[in-house]
Amino acid sequence: KNHKSVLSTPNLLMRMIDTILIYVSKSIYFFKSMLLGDHAPNFNSHISLYDHHRLNNLKKVKNHLFDSENHENDEYIHTYLVHFKKVPLNSKIVSIFDELDLKIGSYLPHNTHLVTGSNLQIKEAKRLLNRDILWANEMSHHFKSPSDDITESHLKHHCWVEKFKNAVDHCPKKIKVLENNDRTPIILHIDIVPFSSISTLKKFVDKWNQELNTHLTENHLIKTSIHINIVDKTMLILNVEGSKAALIAQQYLRSKGHVHFVSVKPPTITHNRYAKGVIQSNRKPEQSPLPSSLNGQGQIIGVGDTGIDTNHCFFYDTQDINRFDEMDQSDPKKNKHRKIKAYWNFMDNKDSEGGHGTHVSATATGDSIDNNNIKSYNALANKAKIAFLDAGCDTDSCKCPKGTDCECNFKPNGICPKKIGVVYLPNKLSQGYFPFFKQEGAHISSASWGTGFYHDFSFGYSSQTKDIDEYVWDNPDFLPIFAAGNSGGVFGYASLTSESESKNSIAVGATRSTLNSFKTSIDFINFDLIAAKIKVELLSVYCVPQEHSPIGHFVPTNQWPSLCENAKTFKKEDCCAKGNQQKNATMCGTQEFIPFKKIGFRCCKECIEWEMDNIKDRYTPNNMASFSARGPTIDGRIKPDVVAVGDQIVSAKANPNSVACSKDDLFKDVMTSHEGTSMATPVVASAAAIVRQFFVDGHYPLTVNKVDLANKIEPSAALVKAMIIHSGTAIDGFIHLNSIKDWFPIGKPKDGKHFKFELQTPYFRGFGSVSLDKVLSGQENEEKNRLYLPNPKEDVVIKQNEVHSYCIHAISFKSDFKITLTWTDPPSSPSARMNLVNDLDLIVVSPSGKVYYGNGKSSVIGYERESPDSQNNVEQIAFTGGEEPGYYHVIVRGTDIPQPIYKGKSQRYALVMTGDIRKSRFSSNCKPFTVGLIPQVNHYFRLTIIFGVLCLLLIPALIATSLYFFIMYRRILSNKGYRYDPSLNTKDSAAALLGSNEKENDSDDEIELDETPDQYVQFEDQS
Repeated sequence: KNHKSVLSTPNLLMRMIDTILIYVSKSIYFFKSMLLGDHAPNFNSHISLYDHHRLNNLKKVKNHLFDSENHENDEYIHTYLVHFKKVPLNSKIVSIFDELDLKIGSYLPHNTHLVTGSNLQIKEAKRLLNRDILWANEMSHHFKSPSDDITESHLKHHCWVEKFKNAVDHCPKKIKVLENNDRTPIILHIDIVPFSSISTLKKFVDKWNQELNTHLTENHLIKTSIHINIVDKTMLILNVEGSKAALIAQQYLRSKGHVHFVSVKPPTITHNRYAKGVIQSNRKPEQSPLPSSLNGQGQIIGVGDTGIDTNHCFFYDTQDINRFDEMDQSDPKKNKHRKIKAYWNFMDNKDSEGGHGTHVSATATGDSIDNNNIKSYNALANKAKIAFLDAGCDTDSCKCPKGTDCECNFKPNGICPKKIGVVYLPNKLSQGYFPFFKQEGAHISSASWGTGFYHDFSFGYSSQTKDIDEYVWDNPDFLPIFAAGNSGGVFGYASLTSESESKNSIAVGATRSTLNSFKTSIDFINFDLIAAKIKVELLSVYCVPQEHSPIGHFVPTNQWPSLCENAKTFKKEDCCAKGNQQKNATMCGTQEFIPFKKIGFRCCKECIEWEMDNIKDRYTPNNMASFSARGPTIDGRIKPDVVAVGDQIVSAKANPNSVACSKDDLFKDVMTSHEGTSMATPVVASAAAIVRQFFVDGHYPLTVNKVDLANKIEPSAALVKAMIIHSGTAIDGFIHLNSIKDWFPIGKPKDGKHFKFELQTPYFRGFGSVSLDKVLSGQENEEKNRLYLPNPKEDVVIKQNEVHSYCIHAISFKSDFKITLTWTDPPSSPSARMNLVNDLDLIVVSPSGKVYYGNGKSSVIGYERESPDSQNNVEQIAFTGGEEPGYYHVIVRGTDIPQPIYKGKSQRYALVMTGDIRKSRFSSNCKPFTVGLIPQVNHYFRLTIIFGVLCLLLIPALIATSLYFFIMYRRILSNKGYRYDPSLNTKDSAAALLGSNEKENDSDDEIELDETPDQYVQFEDQS
């Protein structure tokens, strides 16, 4: 249809007239300028005088639609998906879109942009750019938010947690959610097309507020007050009471053309599994083989959390006891405190008893003084300092700081309620959170929190995720590190928080720890709290109708009521088995809750101690923590990036009443243990600070024991991320799966056992467990594991279809030869179904000519891959022992870079290599490889050529053969006897065929229609 319209006569005539008008208009204004001395308007060279007349009319329409006085016409504005022939958009397209006042929004793979405007404007753009625009259609409202089913499911979980987060004494038969009387506070994030001014935006917001409140009251009989708040020109926030009202508001807002995406903002919570105590314990990793000089000196880590007990021995400074009461972002107090670079009283200036913030901060940078009992628990980067944002509310009067937008602004009277384990952050991390750390000199931030329903589970790549990616793109030397979340045991795959789905950060999962650390921490376990949490779980499965319970089919019907009653009275003393019940690997503790036989391993001290003594292989860092959130991301990317110990971490215990550090403090009074990816995250942040110090102090390309300030490097976030991921070692132990209530091997079991299914290990462990000695142990004259950075001073710029080649000589395989490629990717849109924007590929050609692709079989990821990875902005290839020494051709290709320059910055990448390797002086030593189309396309391309050649050869032969048969047919047909004469009857025709001109009379030999078969045979014989 489109081709016909383009080639139609009226269209061609209009094009011809249009072309003539372009030159006529230029000539008129040229001569006018020459004769009268004035200057002709600067017309776009691609637009004719006729088109300018049309554009002037469109501008009048635009002014009517977008003008603040005509905001009632916003129903004419829509969001369109415009698919271009190629990207990036050239100046011609951008110029015409500007002329039409069409607002180009986010990029969506592939070759598509969100565009906001009217139907009339889009039609005109398609007419003017019919060679550049393949298609343009209005974006379905359903793509502007998570589906209603997903949103409703999350709201139900949110309501469930609000009702049951504390152990209740009763168990309702049915949890009523999404009803008009529900008053659960909900916040919605709304991404909008950029407005020219706040005043114009306010006109629209006021109208939407009025319409939405009327819609809820009159059409749905919901009496609630809804107010949309302006964060900036690109983002709004809506505060509403009630899950049903939130769902209706989401449906209403996504119908607006100015809105690009709207979603419910889950609560921001800390990622320790329990608030104050945990089941098992783990200290920081074993001592690193790195020299003591690599201790984080000169590095600053940004942390936002519930608060810090600055009088704890890990932070206390005898020379500066200032509690930072008067500090704020606008005028941070410059101090010489030994540990705390800055402290922003965002909510308050203290931490709760055993608080989360003190614990994770000590894990990241803790350095004890005056107390030798806890020195062995110092952080890996114990000489690094911390810039801290106190986002926890431990008082009854928490408000947003003056001039800062945060969640408290939407609470009654602008006051956030006091909540343990909840943090109140700036509405946009890029405007209040990250900039605070950056201005204090931090290049790494550690975030042990995230947004999610039912503890952690969230919506995937959200507005918050986009904000994180955008900030890192704008600040390429700043690396955020996020906890992956603790919903792995509940939701299984794809249970990551929104923040950990960001492309340009590091997402951290958790492993278990050593047996000794578990034994050390058992005294820290708060069994009362664990029992209370188990009680909530028991209530949720036994105090509902048996047919609705996930374990209902395991329990005899007559026992169901008694199990609910026992769940209501469950306490710590009920964990252990009554009497002298035998303990074994399949059961321990109470056995009355069918089918759960292992409750004792969670809340009975005797059971846990028995397990430690008899099943020791469960207590090793080679096992994954069962709660650790799992990938993939919603669009299929590999996350978490790395894992670290987090099943238990022993660290600082906050005491709000402490006044100073004392060497006489007892270990149990100043230390506690927590469990969660919250604990693993500061471990990785501490390791990142070591990596950054390694470069800044000038260790590279020397060794970890040598320094030369002339070699100082200010590493990018991509380089630090590449080093951390490159250090990963495979986790191939076990994980306890809640779905089967048993331990299961990660990957293929070493003992040859066969299982019904195999876990997707990359979504559990990412690129492995962080081990810095894999990247920092040796450089100069050390064959074991040489670190090589092709471009250490600055990340390399790459453009579309560019190929960068590196010829590497692998001398031996005494250590693995590993290559890791990372790049900071432009932010995506929450509406996109694929979030990678610029696609780079890592390819390696071995000395024998075999081709390897990033994240393929020869990597920690271990996928069978016959083509390059087109989803992740991290790619890795690793060669182990048994490979052939020789020259390896390492290739980085800019496969698809639709945004080579975004916000004035070019696409760059970082490349890290380790092994017994040297850079070859001659590139000709490596096998040549033409990086063109992917193998499948090459395969079909070759088939196309083969069949094309065959067609060229066979078609003439077929034509010649057809002509020959046609000529023979005509020849035979030209004979008189073979001409058909309709005047002849059957006998005459036979006579003609026999060459006789004599016509015989009708005889009885002629076949009659009613003759019998026997007569037919007789006639045949006569013939």
